[in-house]
Amino acid sequence: MDTIYRDASAVSVWLGLPPPVEQYRSWHEPIRTFGEAGFDFDDQMSHLANHSYWTRFWVIQEFLLGRDVNVYCGNTRINWLDFKDTLGLCAGVALQIHQESMPRDFDSRPWRAFPLITGRHPDRHPEMHLPLSQLLVHHSTSECKDPRDRVFALLGLVKPDERVLLERFFPDYDMSEDDVVLIALAHVRQYNLEHDRVDDDTLFKGLGITDAKKRKMLERRVVYYDYMGDDDDGHYPFLDDDDAAEMEARFIESDAGSNNSCMKTAYAVTLFVFALLFLDGWGRYR
Repeated sequence: MDTIYRDASAVSVWLGLPPPVEQYRSWHEPIRTFGEAGFDFDDQMSHLANHSYWTRFWVIQEFLLGRDVNVYCGNTRINWLDFKDTLGLCAGVALQIHQESMPRDFDSRPWRAFPLITGRHPDRHPEMHLPLSQLLVHHSTSECKDPRDRVFALLGLVKPDERVLLERFFPDYDMSEDDVVLIALAHVRQYNLEHDRVDDDTLFKGLGITDAKKRKMLERRVVYYDYMGDDDDGHYPFLDDDDAAEMEARFIESDAGSNNSCMKTAYAVTLFVFALLFLDGWGRYR
């Protein structure tokens, strides 16, 4: 799919109807676009830069890889560079938005379009490639219905040497979500040597892992995972299968042990309370 976008002369992004027109649209009739006199991208930037389009994983390739991008709202068109300038002005970072990296203290959350707008570098076309670790972090706020697409949708953007390794496994929708995350995490830890400069919290967010218990389990498993040494895409080997199995068993047992300990404590407390009640009653009727 990435080849289609790399070869396209231009990509069109449609952000729906202008806000004043949208409220009059009948839900029982098909959408009909028409030009609205006086429409101003500057005035509507807050609305347009927070459109749901900017949060979808599968649009990352189309926006970043095309030779040129035109953004439409209704029948009104603006080139992505002008959109970028306008967004920078509205967000108060008119000059910094053209830099490789934004100021550390800048909060882009009110502007969903920022990861894609700042990630597009036309001077690199068509060789727009980045390490998987950077892509996961940069697009950690993007969304998708299938969690596995958080990795699969980025394959067309990773460096060619990385892609060769990743395509031994991906995309494969028969694979479980945990296996996809494990392999991606192993790739970052064992191949992306620069991963030490990547914030782990943002990395796991990019992989869709927010549960602390699951993250801890994956952290333990990835230590034993032999990612670089695997040439068989049907097997997910560990450096030492016995150690890995023992480690996993200990992890499960620790959870079970904790639960059993709580149950035993509750049982003991219950018996103690019944004993006190019995002695109290026996003393009264003696």
